[in-house]
Amino acid sequence: MGAVKFDPYNIEREPGPGLYIRPDVDGQIARGREVQEDTLEWWTRQNEEVREEALGTEGRVPVEQMYRELNRLSLGSTLSMRTSYLFIEKTCP
Repeated sequence: MGAVKFDPYNIEREPGPGLYIRPDVDGQIARGREVQEDTLEWWTRQNEEVREEALGTEGRVPVEQMYRELNRLSLGSTLSMRTSYLFIEKTCP
């Protein structure tokens, strides 16, 4: 997942620091998300380096950590944390 904090109302302002996170796939599956077979098949046809970046296990973080880092990045922005919560948990409490 990649994210950059920016001001959509002021294009002159430089974007803030970026965030790039590789969530743990097993953690996503444990939350009820599904792996699409046609997507996996598409990845098998990609360059090995690209495939490793997308599917490799090194550098993965738990979804809870991903949420905390996204939350930290979004402080003071217009990003709806309800939206990011829905992304992480699938439903809002």
